[in-house]
Amino acid sequence: MKLSLVLLALVALIAVAYALEIQPTRVTDPIVLRRLDCQMNCRTDEDAHPDCFYRCLSMNCYEKVFGSMIVDGVIEGHVSEKRNKKFEKCWTKEYKTKQEL
Repeated sequence: MKLSLVLLALVALIAVAYALEIQPTRVTDPIVLRRLDCQMNCRTDEDAHPDCFYRCLSMNCYEKVFGSMIVDGVIEGHVSEKRNKKFEKCWTKEYKTKQEL
């Protein structure tokens, strides 16, 4: 009887430890929060096109990086990884600069 109670308590402790281990960590990075905010806004927006996400992050960088690809207000064609990285670098630099002010 005592052994089964001890085993039951041990199993309960392991279950609690496992449950605590899988808890999500709180997001505090402002860059990540900005990205998540834009993803949520563009998810509910009628404009499900990636342009919504890019414009939400930075209209200035959107026009600077994708300007030659924008036709009738949307990006036409495939966005290369290089161009995507250029946009990422542009908006994070711009955002960090704004946060310092």
